[in-house]
Amino acid sequence: MNVLIVCNPYSGRGKGVKFAKKIQNEINKEKIHTAEIFLSENIEELGNFFTSIKNENPKKFDALIILGGDGSLGIGVTQMLKNGLNIPVGIFPMGTVNDFAKQIGVKRNVKRFVKIVLANKIKDCDVAKVGNEYAVNVVCGGYFTHGANTYSRIAKKLFGKITYYFKAFFNVFNLKPQKLRFEIDGDVFEEEVIMYLVLNSKSAGGFKQIGKQAKLNDGLFDVCVIKKCGILKLIFTALNILRGKHIGKKSILYQSGKNIKIQLIGEKENPKFLNCDMDGNVGQKLPIEINVHEKKIQVFCNK
Repeated sequence: MNVLIVCNPYSGRGKGVKFAKKIQNEINKEKIHTAEIFLSENIEELGNFFTSIKNENPKKFDALIILGGDGSLGIGVTQMLKNGLNIPVGIFPMGTVNDFAKQIGVKRNVKRFVKIVLANKIKDCDVAKVGNEYAVNVVCGGYFTHGANTYSRIAKKLFGKITYYFKAFFNVFNLKPQKLRFEIDGDVFEEEVIMYLVLNSKSAGGFKQIGKQAKLNDGLFDVCVIKKCGILKLIFTALNILRGKHIGKKSILYQSGKNIKIQLIGEKENPKFLNCDMDGNVGQKLPIEINVHEKKIQVFCNK
């Protein structure tokens, strides 16, 4: 097996390169396997590298390992698919929350992770396409959904998850819901909302059951919308989400679909809703159309 390891040197609070080398050494212990590392600090650089693979030898690599969080995974998969490549993908969790890695049973343990990859334990996985970009875990918008891209690299390195919770705490006292129009496989809803999530896995933002009915390869993404409500009601809603008891509650709209359209309604446009967020990265401006591509990629997993 020939393995490509892609690493942002700033991932894992600056420890990405160290872990990349550990994974490389562990793979190279087996004489029949080889691994090489590509350090990428920006999307353009990574895209150019995948283009060179496509032009020189599209079948050069049997596995792609990405070190980082959900954002790094989304970027890596997008650049891979844009270049017409489809290499089985492994995510080694080095991000702040690591929702997707937790869903597929992958932990930050080098030996166990390499064992999964070399044993070729793979699973088909859906992806969502918005414009020319892909999301593996979630497309979302509104309050509490833009933590990853509203804090500096230094802040995330120093404080980790605290940066997200800090932001969320202050948002609670300044909520200005936005009216949105949702069209899910032809069904239309108009609601004033606090946030929306379109999920492939059960977990987002550290909430392990927010997409309780979601499956990675059923050809659908699950839409979870938190409707306009007061602070007290929002707190109870959050508690229900933590317990996985939110589906069916009045403050929640929950439905799955293959084609999902979202647009702003009304003259007032809340800046929190102007852009969607894709796996922790800034996505397109609304209106957006989300198309689910069933079993588009394969991922290394431990479940």
